[in-house]
Amino acid sequence: MRILLTGGAGYIGSALSLDLLARGHEVTVFDRLVFGLPFESPQAGLVVLKGDIRDAGALRVVVRGQDAVVHLAFASNDPSYPLSPDVAHAINIAPIPLL
Repeated sequence: MRILLTGGAGYIGSALSLDLLARGHEVTVFDRLVFGLPFESPQAGLVVLKGDIRDAGALRVVVRGQDAVVHLAFASNDPSYPLSPDVAHAINIAPIPLL
């Protein structure tokens, strides 16, 4: 199965990415990579794409051909909220612009 993980390089996403790879799935990570990549790349079955879920055009491209999407993209560090409430809202709460 081909699985897209938004936020796949984050704390939970990176662990899930490796687990899915170990189970034989093809994994595409779509992440801003703000904190870098927490695992070795390249790996068989793994595609890492730097991008932002707020970019509807890029998101439409990466979702094509996927069998499943797991949405884990999240601005999770508390300081991000007061520093930029609009960005935190756009990433964490607003609908994903697929259509």
